[in-house]
Amino acid sequence: MSYRHQNSGSVQDVLAQPSSYDVLGVSPTATDADIKLAYRLLVLKWHPDRKIHDQDLAEQNLKVINEAYSKIKTRPARDNYNQILRLQQKAMALSQHRPEGNMWGNFWNWLTKVERH
Repeated sequence: MSYRHQNSGSVQDVLAQPSSYDVLGVSPTATDADIKLAYRLLVLKWHPDRKIHDQDLAEQNLKVINEAYSKIKTRPARDNYNQILRLQQKAMALSQHRPEGNMWGNFWNWLTKVERH
């Protein structure tokens, strides 16, 4: 398992990234306990102290795993994240019909800035 995380302004690039659910290998309907267990197992697997041969990859993956977990570890955080996912999907659908730089492109830029904070 290897993840590349990039904050790109392109609609297609952002949506091509795995969701936090994909990173942790859980479904959007997973319980808090399921998410926590998946997170702990991935941390054990990718902890840099355990990956002596490729510490850079382990550190990079652990960073993505921690970021994904922080977005969905609690019910309120998950509700917020799910709302952002829905808005991203709507923005993607709208941006396919309209070029970047119009109001939908501006909406997408605003949305990606909100998600980063």
